[in-house]
Amino acid sequence: MVGALGLAGLRTSLRDVRTDARDDPQHVRFDGLESGDITIIHVQPEPFFAEVYARADLAERTPRTYRIAYWYWEFDSIPESWCAHAEQVDEVWTATEFIARGLRERLAIPVRTLFPGVTLAPFQGRDRAYFNLAAGRFTFLFTFHMVSVMERKNPLGLIRAFKMAFRADEPVTLVLKTSFGDRHPVQLQELRGAAADFPGITIIDEVFSSDDVLSLMHACDAYVSLHRSEGLGLTMAEAMLMGKPVIATGFSGNMDFMDEDNSLLVSYERVKVGRPIPPYDAELEWAEPSVEHAAQLMRKLYDNPEYAREIGARGKSSAEINLSLESAGRRMADRLAEIRTLQRSRK
Repeated sequence: MVGALGLAGLRTSLRDVRTDARDDPQHVRFDGLESGDITIIHVQPEPFFAEVYARADLAERTPRTYRIAYWYWEFDSIPESWCAHAEQVDEVWTATEFIARGLRERLAIPVRTLFPGVTLAPFQGRDRAYFNLAAGRFTFLFTFHMVSVMERKNPLGLIRAFKMAFRADEPVTLVLKTSFGDRHPVQLQELRGAAADFPGITIIDEVFSSDDVLSLMHACDAYVSLHRSEGLGLTMAEAMLMGKPVIATGFSGNMDFMDEDNSLLVSYERVKVGRPIPPYDAELEWAEPSVEHAAQLMRKLYDNPEYAREIGARGKSSAEINLSLESAGRRMADRLAEIRTLQRSRK
């Protein structure tokens, strides 16, 4: 977002909100003050929104600035508790129409869909040996963060689809890249157990640098996400920008930039979560992607390398247009200009 605003000619002053003792050590670099007349608070409603200024060691301006909350969510309905946090701001921005629909149902203030833009950070191209992966095998990749709720990311469904699509003796690999498994030992053990009887599945539980994350993606042949719900779907966007064919559940935030022409969409049924999975309530709804359909699409890419390259090229072409920082910056700059015009008219 900051890069997009910079390309649109807008200056930003950045301040970080501290979370816990294991916070990113780079946060000390964000030492700006609330120097502008518009503040974007890029913090989720819970658990820190009510105390963002205190956690940023920042005194609030008086009279206060025009405040915009930038919120992500993985469902098309939001918790009731968010409504109270919305009273602290003048409007809400979010990345995709999927999230915006849920916000608009509950909030009386304006809700704008302003995609932040996606670009690939510089990375070093590395061969598979660097990641202890075998060469000469068609390699699928899925990356996810254990803290992002494993049930939502659905790697177990992906493992089932992979086992359905391929025999154990075929030269094909599924790489599941995760991190912070030590914080979720039960889920990590479940993941390892599901993959244990199939030699083509590799699990990496390690915190990678941004360079290594993108290098790993570059070293693989295709990207697969059988997510049950996504607010945005950043890794899918990055894979498309890299020219990788992407297989993904045809539901939620990723549908703002994915379609039948630029990717392979997995069919699904809409179901209730069914049990409380903090921070998600049991009555919320998400997708249950078809394992059978996903297996068919994975097999199709493996059997037809030319088709895989064609899908990757189409995805890259559309992503470069739809996800560009330049376009995102212009849209945000236009809305900020509207806000300033509105502020002047009220004086």
